[in-house]
Amino acid sequence: MMETRDLREIGRSLVDARRYTDAIAVYEKVRGRDPEDVDALDVLGFLYYSVQRFDEARQCCEASIAIGPQNHYAHKGLGLCLVKLGRADEGIAMLLRSIELKPDYFDSRHDLGVTYMELERFDEARDCFEGALGIDPARAPAVQRALARIDELTADR
Repeated sequence: MMETRDLREIGRSLVDARRYTDAIAVYEKVRGRDPEDVDALDVLGFLYYSVQRFDEARQCCEASIAIGPQNHYAHKGLGLCLVKLGRADEGIAMLLRSIELKPDYFDSRHDLGVTYMELERFDEARDCFEGALGIDPARAPAVQRALARIDELTADR
């Protein structure tokens, strides 16, 4: 039987190669060995989300949060899943919780900004993106593009 660490290494290589369906099969084996493996749950949440299996991603995120209620990454993932499942208000609440848990985590602020843009809540989107600007200077150009897009979309309002 292959060691769990070897499975993780194979799974990580598959993720890096963007072979998400294959990576799911490997990480499900890891989870089968230890259903409370938060790392495996978090990776599976990402993978299921990436292949648009949002309900399965949601279940992984919820399981991860049940084990580690302070897991900002799982809250972010759950928020995104809920939005995709048509539960935008609940999703936004989870994204806000992720920010509360780790205020300097760029991805939560950025993803909340994108969510607000998709919901045409442009003022809130702008606030999120502006809050993200100082967190990761390397990603500032992407944030500036999002802010410019908001300006375009709201020019006639």
